[in-house]
Amino acid sequence: MNKTKTLSGLVLALLLISCSTEPAANEPISLGASLFLSQVEFAFIAEAMQQGMDLAVTEINAQGGVLGRPIRVVYEDDQLDPARAATVANKLANVDKVPVAFTGVMNTVKSSGPVFNNAKVPVIILWDAKIPGIGLENLPYVFGTGFSAVLAGEEMADYAFDTGIRTVAVVSNADDWSDLISHAFINKFKARGGQILLDDQLELKTADFRTVILKSQNADAIYAPLANNMATFIRQVHDLGYTGKLFSADIITPEVIANAGSASEGLLATQVDEPNTPEMQKLKALYAQVYGKETDLAPFVALGYDGVYLVKHAIEKAGKVDAEAIKDALYATHDFNGVMGRIDIDSFGGSPKAERVFVVQNGTLVLV
Repeated sequence: MNKTKTLSGLVLALLLISCSTEPAANEPISLGASLFLSQVEFAFIAEAMQQGMDLAVTEINAQGGVLGRPIRVVYEDDQLDPARAATVANKLANVDKVPVAFTGVMNTVKSSGPVFNNAKVPVIILWDAKIPGIGLENLPYVFGTGFSAVLAGEEMADYAFDTGIRTVAVVSNADDWSDLISHAFINKFKARGGQILLDDQLELKTADFRTVILKSQNADAIYAPLANNMATFIRQVHDLGYTGKLFSADIITPEVIANAGSASEGLLATQVDEPNTPEMQKLKALYAQVYGKETDLAPFVALGYDGVYLVKHAIEKAGKVDAEAIKDALYATHDFNGVMGRIDIDSFGGSPKAERVFVVQNGTLVLV
């Protein structure tokens, strides 16, 4: 046996094995996304966030990618179902081996967050903020750079009291978001001196609201941050002749208004405010160019767009594609200016944004 040739062959084999574990220079960086793309009334919001993410990916790759590598997003549909969200998180973290992921809302991160956290993969909630008191206290790998449901509930309570409302009937869903925002409203409204005449929590699938609406007839206003069938609720309130004010939250989108028709006129809701900035105008123009139409969900497109650019910023800050380094870079992010405003991540992993109060006038949300 020729020992020299054998040794040379062994060295070559080891070199090949070593090289095969290193990503090729042009191998894409895969980001994960668990979004509610079907089975819920407001799946179109997740679709808007997905479109924003795709716009950012295309733009970044055209500019040379991240650390010289292209990026891509592995999308999974969690259908806003907690069990499915946990399964999706396990696939993204442990099968796809993504170094960082996105999710749409706090509802599903209650189940998916622990999976990502145990796998030590950072996950960013796009629509909601991560704030204390929502059950994510021991999950340092979970971030939330969106809007605070607590602030939104308190904002509407202040508006209601300041405009003379003294009694309110609260109708919510047995859902994390709906429960959180409704109780923020209740606590703040009572602290201001208001009275809650009814606090009724309904199953998510509820579509017949007539009984609870009739029980609310004596209230100055109904506050209904329903996570599902909101347009149906609005129509039934109108049909039963309720004459008080109707308040809701950021579930009130152009699609919900269109589905509710004229019954939505005068409804007041806290909602994501679309900044009138050059950055937003640029994104809307890019959207129209790529998709061949204008969007009436620009803030949600922007949330997805900003999320991808935030991850780009974190990876470049870390200097490598490594989940732990990306997590540390996210916590060190205090200077990121996105289309939807500044992101300044605190020690809890959040960067809460506040919403503003809008009213439906002639089928359109108008800032109060």
